Amino acid sequence: MNSLLDTFGPAALALVAALAVFGTAFLFKTKPIYLLVLHITSRIILDSAPEYTYANLVGGLSLMQFYSVGFAATGWLYLFLRGRMTWHSYSAPLAALVVAYAVSATIHSAWLEFATSALRWFYLWVLIALTLYAMSEDGERSLMFGISVAGLYAFANQMYSVATDSPKWGAGMWTYVGTFKHESDLCFILVMLTPPAFYFLSCSRNIKDKLVGIACLGATCVGLYYGAYRSVWIAFAAYVGLYLWNRYLRGNMTSRAIWTSVTLAGAVGIGVTVGPAILSKTHDLIAFVSNPQEYLDFSGNAEKVGLMSGRVDLINSYMSLYLNSGVHVFFGGIGPGEGSTEVGIYAHNEYLSALVETGLIGLIALLWLMLRYISRASALSHHDAIGAQVAAPFFIVMCVSSLGTMPFRDMRAMLAMGLMMGITEWYANERSRSEQPRYSSLNTENKVTFLS
Repeated sequence: MNSLLDTFGPAALALVAALAVFGTAFLFKTKPIYLLVLHITSRIILDSAPEYTYANLVGGLSLMQFYSVGFAATGWLYLFLRGRMTWHSYSAPLAALVVAYAVSATIHSAWLEFATSALRWFYLWVLIALTLYAMSEDGERSLMFGISVAGLYAFANQMYSVATDSPKWGAGMWTYVGTFKHESDLCFILVMLTPPAFYFLSCSRNIKDKLVGIACLGATCVGLYYGAYRSVWIAFAAYVGLYLWNRYLRGNMTSRAIWTSVTLAGAVGIGVTVGPAILSKTHDLIAFVSNPQEYLDFSGNAEKVGLMSGRVDLINSYMSLYLNSGVHVFFGGIGPGEGSTEVGIYAHNEYLSALVETGLIGLIALLWLMLRYISRASALSHHDAIGAQVAAPFFIVMCVSSLGTMPFRDMRAMLAMGLMMGITEWYANERSRSEQPRYSSLNTENKVTFLS
């Protein structure tokens, strides 16, 4: 699949360099929202051609790894000099994850893999802290607008790919990185477009805000039509359904009728588009749940059954590695990243991958992080602020999709997680400080309905 960077590579890389210089030059004078949007934009541009930016550059490290280290260090320094080194509620689980990776790396002497993994979790911590800072300084409206602006290149790149390759789902993968990356689709649809769409359509009577919301929603629909994988459809439907439930189905009967109709229409659209693929996997799931002992075999000699696109086979392969490798592996795993190396393919299940690669310690740490996220998001399910209602449903997407396809222990997905975790954390903190939290300047209009 062609991407803009394939055709205009030097110009795009020059743009990234210019953005980096601009960001560095004004680093200690600018608002946090500018630094955050600058990073999102730069990362999307660099991600659009992984054959260049993820290729070996020096010492086995890629341009993206150097960029990620640079941003994490710069973001930390920015927060430190501004006195914003916040110990947020995700700090302890993230520290536990780093310890789990350190234990596994010590057992297997996998220090390069440990450094790479630790960088990811530190990067997530910096993103959450920056988002908290941006919310407190600039408000929810500025952040949502910044996210939608940062997604412009991603959408332009997708339209360019459609124009040159005419991809459809199953034939050519729609994604802003130009390769088969489920987590990139998830990040683009749910973070770059959908939350800003619902935010601007719901929070204000201003016609400009409505137009921004309509544009974001339209881009989301176009993106789904041109190539979204079935997992992206399911994740998108779960997010939208939970958002509509929290916001509208608790209202009067008219709102319930309208949004029940919208939800049913969306379900029909999904059924027509990817219904057969989803139905076949549903049949596989029913067969597996009805008689799991027939398909689960952790001996290492299990026959291929092909259920759920081979996911049951992956469970057998990964668990055979875990259970047949000694007592030390039970607690420390087989080593960071070793699961994909040994089996030859990613586990397609984040919790299984965490258990096998980092042992029981790593799985407990990961579950701690996700349960903390769920508790913070669930507390906001009835929050009146639009920003809270937009961010809170994201947890269900990460929890559900990570069981089947999309890894969130990946820096592309962490871009999505960091933003949503940061927004959720800010609202949870505000709510805990006061029964009537302080919102952005638009919150006096937050009860305006979608159709007003």
